[in-house]
Amino acid sequence: LGAFGLGVTGGEGLSVRGCDFDTLSAGAIVVSGSRATTIEDNKVHGIGLEYSGSPAISLSGTEGCVVAHNEITDVPHCGIVVNPGRGSRILRNLVADTMTALADGGGVYVAGQQGTSASDGGLVQGNVITDTRTPYNFGLYTDYGASWLTVTENVVTRADNTAVLHVGPPLENVAFRGNVWDADPIGHDDPPPGVTYEGNTTIKDERRLDAATTDIRSRAGLLRER
Repeated sequence: LGAFGLGVTGGEGLSVRGCDFDTLSAGAIVVSGSRATTIEDNKVHGIGLEYSGSPAISLSGTEGCVVAHNEITDVPHCGIVVNPGRGSRILRNLVADTMTALADGGGVYVAGQQGTSASDGGLVQGNVITDTRTPYNFGLYTDYGASWLTVTENVVTRADNTAVLHVGPPLENVAFRGNVWDADPIGHDDPPPGVTYEGNTTIKDERRLDAATTDIRSRAGLLRER
């Protein structure tokens, strides 16, 4: 298919569950301007075959949308992209082998304002992000003035960089808590004023990291085998 597999514009309460998306010229799912859309338990593989800048799953201008328990592999650019919106929840996805062709992206990429306060901000929790391939990438990438965002209990391994705290425009009201990585994020030793960085753990030994994150890993990815 020479486009995205599924495009959603507007609407409220749509659910996309139990689908497989593969062998696509562009991305798998793009959602724009929707409320309370749920993208859950989908498998995305081998997309962006001609349009390599296409992410697997993309949200833009949404409110209260959930992207959870998806498995994303073999992607030339970003796995999950969250553009400005409100209250996006990126939960327990397994994202592997992203950024296989292009640079300057991430397994999970979040940019811009994600809410107006802690109560309606974005959440990135319990995701496992591995093998973000090309040089100059970030496994978990908060970029371009991301604000009102909590990043917690994620596992990030085998990336050019695990995460970055200093971007432009700067991050505002972004909290990194309880994440586990195999390398320190850029800027972890001098977080900017808009960033809270606490309770995160760097474990360079792969076996020790796997053992320490067994629970998070067991909860991430598809809800059932297909």
